[in-house]
Amino acid sequence: RALVRGFAVSGYVADRVNEVLGIDCSVVRSIVDPARYRVEGARQTAVHVNPDPCKGIEITLALAERRPDIVFDIVRCWEWTPEVRRIRERAGRLDNVVWHEPVRDMRALYRRARVLLAPSICEEAAGRVVQEAQLNGIPVLASDRGGLPESVGSGGITVDPEAGLSN
Repeated sequence: RALVRGFAVSGYVADRVNEVLGIDCSVVRSIVDPARYRVEGARQTAVHVNPDPCKGIEITLALAERRPDIVFDIVRCWEWTPEVRRIRERAGRLDNVVWHEPVRDMRALYRRARVLLAPSICEEAAGRVVQEAQLNGIPVLASDRGGLPESVGSGGITVDPEAGLSN
């Protein structure tokens, strides 16, 4: 029996830690205080948090280009990098994209959200925004990468990010 045990935010991470390091992990999900996220709202927009290539922002922007009838809220999280500036410029050319600077309180965005987009192309550990959105009954459209399928569960659907928009 191992002398070292760990904690992981998802079964996916626990399995990877065991596979790579040989350490057994207990799964402890992110703690999300419902009072800080629960809202009633208009449910009109598609929300994408963290406009980074790894987080699938190119997929979200391609969807926005194809669906000018839907408003897409894009929320920046991290520092301005040359890549994020390029993404911001591209998003700025679309009339149906609203760019948001980082916020401490996501309730205004969840109040507007009809769906949360999490089309990551990297292997996500879990996806805390998935939990936050689902507290409000907001379905999630996510990629089938890493711990996202586990986080999404029956509260949305997952697809292969390589499937293409027509699928």
